[in-house]
Amino acid sequence: GSHNSHMKLQEVEIRNKDLEGQLSEMEQRLEKSQSEQDAFRSNLKTLLEILDGKIFELTELRDNLAKLLECS
Repeated sequence: GSHNSHMKLQEVEIRNKDLEGQLSEMEQRLEKSQSEQDAFRSNLKTLLEILDGKIFELTELRDNLAKLLECS
């Protein structure tokens, strides 16, 4: 009797440890994907800023070319 119930308790403990391991693994994956998402977002922001700069430069160039055309 008592030996059998002791085995069951050990099994439960082992299963708990297993679940805890799986849970912490999932948490780590979640944190990783979160930080990857943050990195992706900041890369996107940088890209947009660069693009804004390029658009500004191109607009300036276009205006200057239009002025040249008007003057000639």
